[in-house]
Amino acid sequence: MNALARFYSLGAQDADQRVAAALSPLPLDPADRYLQDSTVVKAVERATRWMRDTWRSSEAGRMLAAFSDRMMGEPSDRRHQAIGAFLLTAAAVHMTLVWLQGRRPGWFWMMVPVMTTLFALLLLAGAPAKRSSD
Repeated sequence: MNALARFYSLGAQDADQRVAAALSPLPLDPADRYLQDSTVVKAVERATRWMRDTWRSSEAGRMLAAFSDRMMGEPSDRRHQAIGAFLLTAAAVHMTLVWLQGRRPGWFWMMVPVMTTLFALLLLAGAPAKRSSD
């Protein structure tokens, strides 16, 4: 290997090492220790655990977990149909409640229900319809 090739090779290796060192993430151990010792973080963690445990022990939480487990056993096209129907129902209920409220605050309130409806229609259109002969 001649000197120029060696110079280029060592320079490329050095640049590669410097870039890798600059892009490597900083160690989070000091920040993690600081946050673990924080009273606010401990209180938020306790509150989060309490809410999680309360939800899991509630009847609604158990029903939702059972429904979720049952839906995960279904084929994906069936799940997409169920999600699409749920989203269409949610958008319809939202728009009905806003219309029943009276004065509507312009057109911007329609953005989320319209996007939700479009997404639901895409889910329903993408899921193949079950034929009666099957």
